[in-house]
Amino acid sequence: MKEAMKYVLAIAITAAAMFACMYDAPPEGVGQEMVDLSAALSTEHAIDSEKSPSKDVAYEETKQETLTDKEIFNNAKKRLGVGYDPMLLFASAEFTDEEIATYNKYHILPFNPVVDEVCYDVIAEDNTNYVGTQCKRIRERPDPHPYASIAKDELQALAVTDAAAALFMGIRAETYIDSLRWHLRATALSNKTGPLMIFSTRGAQSAGRNITENSTEQDGFYRTYMQLAIKQLASDLGDPRADTETHISWLESQDYPEIIPEIARTAAEELRAEIALIQTEIGVTNDA
Repeated sequence: MKEAMKYVLAIAITAAAMFACMYDAPPEGVGQEMVDLSAALSTEHAIDSEKSPSKDVAYEETKQETLTDKEIFNNAKKRLGVGYDPMLLFASAEFTDEEIATYNKYHILPFNPVVDEVCYDVIAEDNTNYVGTQCKRIRERPDPHPYASIAKDELQALAVTDAAAALFMGIRAETYIDSLRWHLRATALSNKTGPLMIFSTRGAQSAGRNITENSTEQDGFYRTYMQLAIKQLASDLGDPRADTETHISWLESQDYPEIIPEIARTAAEELRAEIALIQTEIGVTNDA
């Protein structure tokens, strides 16, 4: 994995240098997609679950048909009126059995739906005497998962062959690259693309991590470029949520070099080869 990541880093450095030569400074908005997502993740947003009659009718009509997985995921977004993936980000709305079953096809940990919500009044501890309301969501299964708190050395030993442990090693990793390595391993061990989508969609959570042990001025560019490479990999492995076209359109709007998508595809191929290598070493059958 280290050799593959070194190669991917080299590709990224070349792309970053190319971009730096074109501009004295990154254009306004580079990495903004990540920044916006980070802000969203740092704040609990209440999802308005009220639906207009027209949306209800359209949704009920669609449900009568045999839908593809992509249509099922897209219908959830349309029904809730959001542009992001609501099952990956907040997972706090009501989802159908079909949506949950489809989600579970691609993820290591089964979807953990909200079954109740307990709200209570709170009084500010300052001189404003402001009274507000806080709510705690109650999920179907205990949260957090036990792997979230066990000793890291024990978790790492498990993560060699345990996909869920590899996923949590990725969450707890200190650098962006280490996090990516573990999410790739989780994908290799499980034959599921969910870990890649989690890393791509929640990549802003890694914004506080250095890419490697030594941060560089190109970190923001690298994250933006790697997000495309990871989405390309997830798409190649069959995940219907991996929307590379929208990401490429965004890169074009920010005046990134036209060759960036090609470079990202090369990186995706290298990462896919590493997944295959892990599967060969562990004896996992590739179902892709």
